[in-house]
Amino acid sequence: MDLHGRNADYFILLSIMSDGHFRFCKFLEESELQWMEKILEKFYSQGGEEPVILMKTDEENKCHRVGIAAKDWPGIVEAVTGVYHDEGFNLHSLYADTLGENREVAILYARITDIPEEELKKLKEREQDIMDTLQFAARGNLPVRKLVGISSSKIQIFKRLRDMLNNPEIRKRVKYPLTKEDYENITSEEGELFKFTFSRSTEYLRDRDEWTLINIILDSYWVQKAFLRDKKSTHVAIHQFTTRRGEKLTGITVAGEAKVVDLGRVLQILYNIVPNLVLKFSKYFVTREGAQVVRVEVTTKENEFLSEIQKKNISSSIKARISSLQRIQSFLEQMGPGAEVHWRIIAPRIAEEAAISGKPQMLLMLRSYDMVNLIYDLFVALPESLYGKSVNIVRSFTDGKEHGLLMKVHNPQFRKVKTAEGREALVISMRLNISPLNITSEKEIYRGIRNALEKALGTGVRDFDEGLRNINMAKLDRVMKIVRDHVPENDLKKLFYLYDEVLRLELEPEEIAGEIKQAYEIVRTYLENQETVPTIQVIPCGEKFHCVFAIDHDTAVNYLIQPLTEEARKEFKKKYPTYHTTTTLEVLGRSLSIVRFRDMKEAELFAENLNMAEEELNIKRKEVSSQE
Repeated sequence: MDLHGRNADYFILLSIMSDGHFRFCKFLEESELQWMEKILEKFYSQGGEEPVILMKTDEENKCHRVGIAAKDWPGIVEAVTGVYHDEGFNLHSLYADTLGENREVAILYARITDIPEEELKKLKEREQDIMDTLQFAARGNLPVRKLVGISSSKIQIFKRLRDMLNNPEIRKRVKYPLTKEDYENITSEEGELFKFTFSRSTEYLRDRDEWTLINIILDSYWVQKAFLRDKKSTHVAIHQFTTRRGEKLTGITVAGEAKVVDLGRVLQILYNIVPNLVLKFSKYFVTREGAQVVRVEVTTKENEFLSEIQKKNISSSIKARISSLQRIQSFLEQMGPGAEVHWRIIAPRIAEEAAISGKPQMLLMLRSYDMVNLIYDLFVALPESLYGKSVNIVRSFTDGKEHGLLMKVHNPQFRKVKTAEGREALVISMRLNISPLNITSEKEIYRGIRNALEKALGTGVRDFDEGLRNINMAKLDRVMKIVRDHVPENDLKKLFYLYDEVLRLELEPEEIAGEIKQAYEIVRTYLENQETVPTIQVIPCGEKFHCVFAIDHDTAVNYLIQPLTEEARKEFKKKYPTYHTTTTLEVLGRSLSIVRFRDMKEAELFAENLNMAEEELNIKRKEVSSQE
C-alpha cells in the first residue's frame, strides 16, 4: 500500500493522555513512512492474517522503535503498549490507525528516545522476549482480548505459561500422565490455562514462579478430569511450594459433586486436622459438568509446610467425609421419584440416544442401600438391530456367570419407545438387588453389569451418563442466559446442580430458571428485612407447579414429606395427591426448600401444616435442651 501520497495530511490518533484529552500526530520522518510501508507489504504478501513486526534498538542514537501491522481488534493499542509498560519502559511516541476498505488492518508505530545507558542495555537483552510477546499480543485471540482489559501483564504471564505447557521437556517433568489432547484442552482459548490466568489477580500470579503456576493449573485440570471419570467420588490433589515472598504454602485442590462439595466443608476438615492452620488463599467455582472445584492454600502460624502425615489425613478425610455425604444425598434422591417417573423421564431420553447412535445405552442408578442389599435400577436401550438379543440380558443376569455378583433380578420390563423424531428403541428396565459382600467398590458393580451386558449383546455398550452430561450442559447454558442478570454465575451453576438428576431432566430450562430466580429473590429480600418477610411463601412457578418456598425449614419439610411409618406415608399421599418433588437449595448461606404441588390449595395447606410442624419441632427441641 502506497502511503507516500498521503503523508502531507495523514494524521493519526496517538492515545489518550494523562489529562484525558486525545493527541493527534503525523509521521515526522520519511523513513518512518517507508518503514511502515515495508511492514504493510510483508503483511499483505503473507495473507493478512498473522501480525508482522519490525523492531530495532539503535545503541548509537540511544533510541528504540517498533512497527506493527495486524488485523484490527478493540484493545490492540492497549495490548501493545502494555507489553512495554510491564517490561518497565515508557513509550515516548505512538502512532496508530486503521487501513483497508473496512478499516480492518491496524498499523502501529512506537518510539523510545534518549534511553539511558543502563535501560538501553536492558532493552537490548529483552528485545527478543518483547518481540515474542508482541507477536502473541497483537493476534488478539480470545484470551488476549479478555486479559488486556484487566491487566496487560497477564498477557505475558499467559504466554509464558502456554509456552511451557507446549514444551516437550517441561511435559516430561509433569506428575500427571496427560495426553496430547489434554494439553490441547488446557491451552485452548477457553481452557484451564486461560480460566486460571483470568480469574487470579496479577499480584497472585507474580508472587508464584511459573512452575508453581503450572502445577496449580494441572492439579485443577486433573481433579476435574477424574471427576468426569468417576462422579461418585471426591478427588484431591495436594502440592507444596514457596512464594517469592518466602511463604511456605500447601496447596489443596478438591473436585466433587456440586451438591456436596463446598469451601466450608473443606475448611472444616482442614482446621480439625491442623489446629494452627493459617488460610492464605481460597477460591471455588462450579464447572458446566457439575463439579464443584475448591482451591485453598494454607500454611501454619510458624510459616511451615504441612507434614506428610497431615497431608495424608487431609486427603483421606476429605474423600471419606464427602463421599459419605454423597451416598446420603444419593439415597435421599433415589427415594424421591418412583419408577413411573423414571420411565416417564428417562426412557425417552435413553431411547433417543440409542436410536440416533445405533449403539446400546445403559444407565445404572443406586436407589437405596442397607447392610444387606444395594438396590439399583438398571435401564438399557437397544437400537432395532439388537432387539433379538434382549432376552439374553435377563438370562445373563439371572445365571450370574458373566458378572460374578451376588444378585437378584426383579420386575424386568420391556417397552418400545418412540422418539420425538419418530425413531424407535427398545427400553428394558429392571431392579437389581446386589449383596455388598466381597465387593470393594461401586466400580466393581458397574464393571460386572457392563461386562454382562456386552457379553449378552455381543457388542460394546455406551454409558448414558455421557448423554445426561450433554443434556445437563445444554440446559445449564439456557438457564444461564435467562437468569445471569439476576444471579451470580458461580451461584447459579451450584444451584442448578443441586436439583436431582431426574428432576433436571423433567423440568424445562425456563422452569428451572424461574425457580432459581424466585428463590434467590426471596432469600435476598428476607436477609434485607427479616422482620417483615415471611419464611414460608406459596408462589406459582410457570403453568405446571405451585411451589412452597421455605427458608430454614428443611427439617420440618422432611418431617412432613418423609414420615417414618408406612401409615403416615399413606396419609401424606392421601392429603397431598398432587405433590410432586422437593429440592433443597443453599442460597446466600440460607437453606431454602422448594416443595412442588400441581394444585394451589394443596400447596397452601402444606404451608399451613409446615408452620405447625415447625412449632412442634421447636417445642421438642426446647424439651430436649432443658433435659440436658
